[in-house]
Amino acid sequence: MFDTLAQAHQVIEESFAANMVEIVAGALRPAMVFSAKSDDKLGGSRIGGTPDLPKVIEWPQRPVPNNIDEIAQRAGEPLDADLRQHLAAGLPYAFIAQVNLTEAAGLGDVAKPLPDAGRLLFFYDLIVGPFDTGVQSAKVIWDRSPAEALAHAAMPDSLVTAASA
Repeated sequence: MFDTLAQAHQVIEESFAANMVEIVAGALRPAMVFSAKSDDKLGGSRIGGTPDLPKVIEWPQRPVPNNIDEIAQRAGEPLDADLRQHLAAGLPYAFIAQVNLTEAAGLGDVAKPLPDAGRLLFFYDLIVGPFDTGVQSAKVIWDRSPAEALAHAAMPDSLVTAASA
């Protein structure tokens, strides 16, 4: 990764023909990158594990869709039967990541489009998501609870059971 456009140009120039440098550089977009940390700060940014939730927010569950057969058919045999069963169960989403927006704001311009307080919590239906073209395969929560109201959430039993199956 690079922090400046000049650094990006240097890397691109080392890897691409001269006539391609501006094309590749023009396609670059700012990005936030997660890095490994040893702390598990309550409310801190992280990928995986479990989210930090206040008592007033429950781990989100995917609603049972009206078009179970249509979604399941996209997977084809033999996966369609498993997808039907999964969708009918209305299981909790898998937790993907949480982004502490105060931490993100410290990254400068790349974070300007984001709110500057709270956390964004990202959840996804890992089983059905690739086959569902709707918006129900993911859930994003903007939680503005103070850090002292948070607790490391335990993974729901139904999700643990489904994952082990």
